[in-house]
Amino acid sequence: QLAPIAVLFAFLPEADRPALLDALRGLDPVARAELSLLAPRLDAAGKQALRRQLLALPPEQRAAFVHERLAGSRLP
Repeated sequence: QLAPIAVLFAFLPEADRPALLDALRGLDPVARAELSLLAPRLDAAGKQALRRQLLALPPEQRAAFVHERLAGSRLP
């Protein structure tokens, strides 16, 4: 269920993986699906920024953050 967002783990230090994994598992299925659409659109720096921002948020705000980021990444 996390395979589509495995791209977020690329070049991630091993010590940082548990926190990201917990955050991703805490997302609802819709937010994980949206993240699987968003992550491939980002370059390496964008993925790193997304990880930092996601982990900095309280768990209850993460799904809304992913939704807003996906909405902002769509081309007209």
